[in-house]
Amino acid sequence: MELTDKARRRKQSGAALVMTMLILLVFLTLGAGALLFSALDLKAATSDHTGHQAFFVAEAGIQRALNSINHVGVIDFTNDIANCWSTCPGTRTAVWGSDPHVMSADFTSLQYSVQVVADATDPTRKGTLTSTGVGMKNSRRTIKVSLVRGPVGGTPGAVYAASDAVNPQFSGNSFLVDGNDYDLTGTQVAGGSQKPGISTRNDTATSSVTSALNSSQQNNVLGLGYTSNPPTASVMTTSGPSLGDLNQLITDLLAKPHVNWTSDQINAGDVLGTLDSPQITYLTQDDTKVQATGNGHASGAGILIADGSLTINGTFDFVGWIIVRGSTTIGNSTSNDGTITVGDANILGALWTGDFNIKIGGNANILYSSAAMQLAGASGGGNSTPAPMLITSWQEVY
Repeated sequence: MELTDKARRRKQSGAALVMTMLILLVFLTLGAGALLFSALDLKAATSDHTGHQAFFVAEAGIQRALNSINHVGVIDFTNDIANCWSTCPGTRTAVWGSDPHVMSADFTSLQYSVQVVADATDPTRKGTLTSTGVGMKNSRRTIKVSLVRGPVGGTPGAVYAASDAVNPQFSGNSFLVDGNDYDLTGTQVAGGSQKPGISTRNDTATSSVTSALNSSQQNNVLGLGYTSNPPTASVMTTSGPSLGDLNQLITDLLAKPHVNWTSDQINAGDVLGTLDSPQITYLTQDDTKVQATGNGHASGAGILIADGSLTINGTFDFVGWIIVRGSTTIGNSTSNDGTITVGDANILGALWTGDFNIKIGGNANILYSSAAMQLAGASGGGNSTPAPMLITSWQEVY
């Protein structure tokens, strides 16, 4: 039976409607798929962005931690760093403190936490840092680096004050404190590294030193930052080890082979180490006097640690690193109040002092020498001066 024209048209209209619906369904499916893939792409891009952000935050944690370590320098990684990372016994301030650290006050959601571990086989020289960075949407990345103690890092200045307050006095015009680099013969090294003549921990201490120098004494303190026209002394804020850090460095050094100088006097002809055999010499008395007068002189090389005062009345030549736990006077004074008093002294290397009551005068010469600091580092079996930690390997953990 043949369909009528009317029925045939109804059937064709129904088929067209079904086809139209199928086409619309296809387009809707494609549209939904496109929206889904766009959302997934956006989510992946966001995840990739926040992941990179967390990675860079973790890297920032490594750099800040390394700066915190090398701010002081390392003799013994376990004692100086690992055992004093989050909390620290005694008067020392923790190297790192509590975690997490924030990138800045404007980006408090970007944080990093850093853990330190001393190496099991070589804990004095090696260790690891593990930094976890947190980005937006709580994304996380972790980086681990291996560290090793590098070569001798030098000193903040020819003279370094570890105290936060100083009381400087300068007399005469014959003294010299020079942060330019000298070799072991006392000859300035062309193109050598420069240090400040006098370096301090804060701007207040720096201002106290510069204010105490009169116009004719400005060119008696040379080194990094010195200008000749007009003469401006080389006195700079460098930060550096605190008093607590200084005491820890002394503890590290006294754990090495050293010579206890138990007499309260150093006379002409006495030798406290030589260039061929530098040593760590520990002055155990509250007040030790150098009485090298007349034609004789006392000498030494390596590291000299004064627990109390050191009074130098005569001629004293020392190559290396002098560390004074208490206050320091450089000049012609002969006080017995826990100070160093230098008469005609030639110190080639560096002098660090805990309590900086400085009086400079007479013919005291203190010249920075990287070679003398390297010589000091060879004392006591080696590795005896603060050095930076260097990265030897790097990996992203997750």
